[in-house]
Amino acid sequence: MTQPLGTQPAYQRTPLSAEERARGEAYFAPYVAETLVAKGRFRVTADTPEMVELSQKVARRVGDMLRRPVVSCQFQAFRLLKPRSLRSSLMSRFAGSQSGG
Repeated sequence: MTQPLGTQPAYQRTPLSAEERARGEAYFAPYVAETLVAKGRFRVTADTPEMVELSQKVARRVGDMLRRPVVSCQFQAFRLLKPRSLRSSLMSRFAGSQSGG
């Protein structure tokens, strides 16, 4: 189909292959871990369900690497939790899920 003069075709994202997802997780995790150790938080834009899933896998991998809890928040901001804040964070998440939020 031809485009009207002066318009651009809509952007279409190609889904990642299984190999690309695995490589993305493996390469992104050390960078996120380094930034979390240095700054305590890391933000990334995850605008598709596929990217949200990848971000959550990276958070799990980083938590395993650092042997510390890492949380992935609504807007994909990772936080390295301090041992004391882990319980309060888990309790607030649990309370929020119980109240329907």
